[in-house]
Amino acid sequence: MKAATRSTSTRVEIARGDVLTIQQGRTWAQFKHLQKGFDNSRGIRLFYPYKNTALR
Repeated sequence: MKAATRSTSTRVEIARGDVLTIQQGRTWAQFKHLQKGFDNSRGIRLFYPYKNTALR
């Protein structure tokens, strides 16, 4: 897997004790790798944002 040139992480605690961690600068392949690592974990939700390049 090719590493991203730059990635940042932001951790925010939200209501009900939930934690939101935002990872930026990840490739689709890196996201899928992380997603597979959490396959058997309960209560974990991962999202990859869609960027519509036509709107730039």
